[in-house]
Amino acid sequence: MPWLAEREKAVEWHHYQSGVQQDIVNVMQRNDIPIRVLKGTHLAQYYHQPELREFVDLDFYFGDRHTEADELARKELHIAIDTKPHHHTKFNYRGVTVESHYDFFNRHYPASNRKYNCILDSLGTSTTFDVLHFLRHAAIHFASQGLKMRDLCDWAFIVASASDVDWNMVKATMKSFGMSDFVATLDSVTHSRLGVASPLWDNCPTGFEKKLEKDMFQDSHAGGKCGHGWKRSLAFSDSSISLLIHKVISHLSH
Repeated sequence: MPWLAEREKAVEWHHYQSGVQQDIVNVMQRNDIPIRVLKGTHLAQYYHQPELREFVDLDFYFGDRHTEADELARKELHIAIDTKPHHHTKFNYRGVTVESHYDFFNRHYPASNRKYNCILDSLGTSTTFDVLHFLRHAAIHFASQGLKMRDLCDWAFIVASASDVDWNMVKATMKSFGMSDFVATLDSVTHSRLGVASPLWDNCPTGFEKKLEKDMFQDSHAGGKCGHGWKRSLAFSDSSISLLIHKVISHLSH
């Protein structure tokens, strides 16, 4: 059956990428460079069958050891480094794209990312970090491109599986960064589609649920036709003027 073949292919690719990831982690650990795994491969731990969580590339965070980590990767892995992308560099190792982050999120756009990065940096490895990082990453993708069913699955599995999350801190952070309505809408849609919602959900409609579902399931290019304004206002506390100014700064600074 086609779906079974696709499943086996996904499992095989997951194991291959996991091997590539371990190669890079081993190189960094041998040289005492702290490394944190982000996004897809890290979130897979919350799935009941981690190998079924697909991901395109590998993401690592090195912080202020980033330049040293890149130089080590260049020498040990014999790869070329692409320095063009924002908040991370990029290289290809054994056929897998790898993003090497010096910031969790682009510090210039939106401007509030700089403060959000500091909060994440203060947490260290924890389930609270995973929740906060996922929500900001989801909000950024939502505002610029749109969410996918995979994002709903990630949120559902994190909520269902993560323990010891400081939900009071998460709630306060969402309020501080103007993301409360975004999370409430995400919770509502996840609950409607998958039967799971976080402890933050109060079952009070935000009025954006149908727009989010339409954007995800009916018209994945709605933003290109109708504009992203409603998305940005739902995802960030930054004003439209601030977003415009810092988008220009972001382009000029790179």
